[in-house]
Amino acid sequence: MKKMLLLLGILLLTTSLFAQEKETVFNYSGLKLTGLWGGPALGLSGVGEENSPFRGGFFGLEFNKSFYAGYAAYWLNEKAELPQFTDQKLDFGYKGLQLGYALNSGRLVHPKFSVLFAGGNVELDDDEADNVFVMQPGLGVEINVFKWFHIDVLGGYRLVSGTDIEGLSDMDISAPFGEIRLRFGISWGWE
Repeated sequence: MKKMLLLLGILLLTTSLFAQEKETVFNYSGLKLTGLWGGPALGLSGVGEENSPFRGGFFGLEFNKSFYAGYAAYWLNEKAELPQFTDQKLDFGYKGLQLGYALNSGRLVHPKFSVLFAGGNVELDDDEADNVFVMQPGLGVEINVFKWFHIDVLGGYRLVSGTDIEGLSDMDISAPFGEIRLRFGISWGWE
């Protein structure tokens, strides 16, 4: 009986030596967490017939030194005036999933692509409000100032859909944008 238990124990130990690593979403897909980043964003974009300053912030995770996935929020710095609403001002903000990809991220200056999928809110002074969907693709450059501080300079187009406020169209708040992001964080695993 003792020999049988000893043989069973040896058999269990040897099978564990040949066991393969457990597959998970991240190691199976090749995605490796390589950093955490966040910071403020300042931008300029059209609302109605005027360019309006936007401000915001973001936080996200970096994978494989190049891919970024996180959360971003933007809102008008001041309420905007539109010609069709002479006695009211418009407020606009949006927040959601931001994805990005940096090509050759180890270089001092390198190209960067970004897209934001967000839910937003458009509101007039008389409390008439509406929820909208925002998609904001962008293209630009990233500058690696320090290991812990990068600057992104991006431009693109903000597409808004779902506006149901009378007198306001999606095109009144869809517009080209330009922005600067100050990215603070850590990145690890350089080879």
